[in-house]
Amino acid sequence: MTTPLILMGTGDHALVMLDFIQREGFGEVLGVLSPCESAKTWTQTPVLGSDSDVAKMIAKYPHAQFVVAIGNNATRLKVGNDIEKLGGTLASIISKTAVISPQAVIGAGGMILPFVVVHPKAEVGRLALLNTGAIVEHHCQLGEAVHLAPRSVLGGRVTVGSQTLMGVGACAKPAVTIGANVTVGAGSAVVADVANGLTVCGVPAKPL
Repeated sequence: MTTPLILMGTGDHALVMLDFIQREGFGEVLGVLSPCESAKTWTQTPVLGSDSDVAKMIAKYPHAQFVVAIGNNATRLKVGNDIEKLGGTLASIISKTAVISPQAVIGAGGMILPFVVVHPKAEVGRLALLNTGAIVEHHCQLGEAVHLAPRSVLGGRVTVGSQTLMGVGACAKPAVTIGANVTVGAGSAVVADVANGLTVCGVPAKPL
């Protein structure tokens, strides 16, 4: 049976997720909830209502799952939490080309794009976004709404706090702890612990 899906968001990440869902056949996209109520369609997909219409959609489509296709980590977490508080179900979208260990744990609402690798004993929090080609080694712990950008790499036993962004091609050596709400710049190498809320970049990565 095809899973009915409702897409949250109409930004760049939503465009990627819509294309990804359709190409890999994850389910039937019923439509999107858009900040712009006046639009009737978005990329040939029906606009079902505004962002405030989640409760109406749950009542109208009780079997539908919500894809929180929002790139901003804090917004994605808030929207996902609101959906669950209203009784909605978060869809977990995992590419058929991703390699996910059966010993790994993926939280609700996770989005795992093509060619991602998640190794044994890794735990990925709710609403995490693992972008194309990201690698999560064994025993890593990722908090809620983390974003690993394309080709970012976490060595074994790395801890990443909630809502942290690892930029394109960034990496972290084994056993470091990266705090919550951290931004790691593209191409940076994290070789020591990073405190909450910092922006770090460079090789080795240092606070800006």
